[in-house]
Amino acid sequence: MYNSKGELVLDNVQESREILSKKTVDYMNYCLDSAVDYGTGTNADLKYVGANGTHIDVCGKTGTTASMKDRWFCGYTGHYTAAVWCGYDNPEQIRLDVNSNPAAILWRKVMQ
Repeated sequence: MYNSKGELVLDNVQESREILSKKTVDYMNYCLDSAVDYGTGTNADLKYVGANGTHIDVCGKTGTTASMKDRWFCGYTGHYTAAVWCGYDNPEQIRLDVNSNPAAILWRKVMQ
């Protein structure tokens, strides 16, 4: 990033290295994509078709405390990653259908 005088203010060059094999990444994406397509993360599915006619996959993981007082969804697409938590400062049960995760619903609405 440069300032108005053309002087470098921030050099955001990052080093990167592969820590997982392509096979491992593909398997993880498959598992987390299946969780959204068929499992507890279905509320996060974008059901969106891109301009070139391709479906934008959502991969993610839901979470719920045993007492149903906290719910979350951590998900990603090819471009964005976000995590949403729903709960209370003072524990209170989130009363919704067991198949409905408010965090996944909110994640989808933000991503849309």
